[in-house]
Amino acid sequence: MRVKALAVILVVTLLMPTAVAHGANTFSFIMRNQSIQPDTAQVLQNDTLIFVNTADYDRNV
Repeated sequence: MRVKALAVILVVTLLMPTAVAHGANTFSFIMRNQSIQPDTAQVLQNDTLIFVNTADYDRNV
């Protein structure tokens, strides 16, 4: 009886789906005089965005 219950638990454990998640990514955006690179990025929750200003003029806030 115990062997049968243990076998059922083992089979159920092997058939259970696994969880899938993505790791946190870092995206760097380069802001030039006429463009921003990259043009597109797929940003998900927990991703980090870094903006780098390489324009020829100062941008004051």
